[in-house]
Amino acid sequence: MSITRKAISVGLSAAMLASLAATVVAPAAFAGATVTAANANVSADTAVSGSQALTGPSIDTTASGDIPTGILAFSAPAGYAFDTSSTPGVSANTTGATIVFVSETATTLTYQVTGASTGSGTLTFSGWAVKATAGTPLAAPGNITLNAGGSVPVGVTTGASGTNFGTLTEVAG
Repeated sequence: MSITRKAISVGLSAAMLASLAATVVAPAAFAGATVTAANANVSADTAVSGSQALTGPSIDTTASGDIPTGILAFSAPAGYAFDTSSTPGVSANTTGATIVFVSETATTLTYQVTGASTGSGTLTFSGWAVKATAGTPLAAPGNITLNAGGSVPVGVTTGASGTNFGTLTEVAG
């Protein structure tokens, strides 16, 4: 084999190895956001009065752009409602994202992301409170989810079977 052919062979082998390394490493670099759900037992008594405050949920970002601009609309599961007398908020700790609370109905909490995340950090939602929609029969456990059609953080799925932002379980009051 000539020196030229050996050099080409070594060059191609190095290029293939670099390509393989990029393929193996790239998914970790784009892992996306992870969610810590706000789980709660909700008393059946809240169907009549009161509500159950939630801690969180939160979204941990790993890279710039994990939280894109647009609307984040969260849905309460069947049998549960958001307490519209609560005061939802959000903290974009070190993510660089700009996000504000927009509106609340019994079924949906809506936020507007006007500036995408610019790095890693934690987006923590606060002031969420929920209640049961009926005291009996007890509602089946259900998950708070992100609606489709808006801003979708990298690594998050939308819709009723999407990423869980909080499991609610109704218990006897």
